[in-house]
Amino acid sequence: EEFHEAVKTGNMAVVGAWLNGKGDIEQRFPTKGLNAWNETPLNLASMWGQAQVVNLLIKAGADVHAVNYSGFDSLMLAAMNGRIECCQLLVNAGANPAFESELNRRTALDHCKIQMMGRPDRVEHKAVADFLEPLTPSDIGETAYYAQRKVDREREVAERAAAEAAKKNAAAA
Repeated sequence: EEFHEAVKTGNMAVVGAWLNGKGDIEQRFPTKGLNAWNETPLNLASMWGQAQVVNLLIKAGADVHAVNYSGFDSLMLAAMNGRIECCQLLVNAGANPAFESELNRRTALDHCKIQMMGRPDRVEHKAVADFLEPLTPSDIGETAYYAQRKVDREREVAERAAAEAAKKNAAAA
């Protein structure tokens, strides 16, 4: 719980000590008071806008594609909370702006725009939307477009499963 709070508040000393102590970088933590989605440290840091922690976790090898139990990755969590610096770090580290959650088939940009609806005062979300817009395919509703998105999503899910299996095999060896 101390580590969870350190990630949330950006306590670099505790996060650094945890990483130096070889803590599991993909360990799941319940976000008490919010949900029971069990985020990774990178999910949490992205959601709370802790850019220094995000950067440290990325450098330590955190999986930028890891999703919580609702299928939201760190980029989505950062985008829906208007965390521009975290979004930039994640994209630069390889997070896929076109990735859609399995729960609702929305991208990080979609989640960001939903938070902006009827709220022109959300300047931080506007910055995120402006950043993600050119990186995300246009959602024009064409049948072929959605068919391609489905193929891309299935391929990405298969690639993630293969990478996870390879990681487990390497750890077991």
